[in-house]
Amino acid sequence: MNYATWHTCGVINTDHLPIIIVMDSEIPKREKPKRVIANYGKADWKRFKTDIETSIRSYVGPRGAYSLEKLISKAILEAARKHIPSGLDGKIAEINELIEKSRRDLRKERWLNKVEDMEIKRKADSNCLWSLLKGLKPKARCSGPVNLPNGTTTSNAKAIANAMAKNLVTSACARTLHCVFEYL
Repeated sequence: MNYATWHTCGVINTDHLPIIIVMDSEIPKREKPKRVIANYGKADWKRFKTDIETSIRSYVGPRGAYSLEKLISKAILEAARKHIPSGLDGKIAEINELIEKSRRDLRKERWLNKVEDMEIKRKADSNCLWSLLKGLKPKARCSGPVNLPNGTTTSNAKAIANAMAKNLVTSACARTLHCVFEYL
């Protein structure tokens, strides 16, 4: 059963009170897609070719482009499954799982150490929590240059923000004037 408890921590000299949330569940592991590794060096290419040619010659269905494309794709996949060895050694999968578990455990341990360290630091520096949260936030990415109303382009975030603010103020003033004139 997943549930969480929370409590506020300490009194600090800000308008904000930090909240500690304790989750009583594990974060689910994201499943990676399974990749099949083919060993083309050990493939039996003569039988592969023969199986495909046999499948195509014995086909008696419709001769449309879509039907033939399906036939050829199916013949190639079946021949590959039979004549091209693939897969991983079982030990490699076990080792990869062990590495992934160790990585998750290390990340969890580092996070817990960071939180404990934060508890000690916050008594001396109330901004340390906000610095941590800011570090967790993904970095903003600029989507490239923006066309400004005056016809120029810029990638400067401050210039873009000022242009947007000016446009909003202008739009708000225009709507206000429109409402005033309608009222009169």
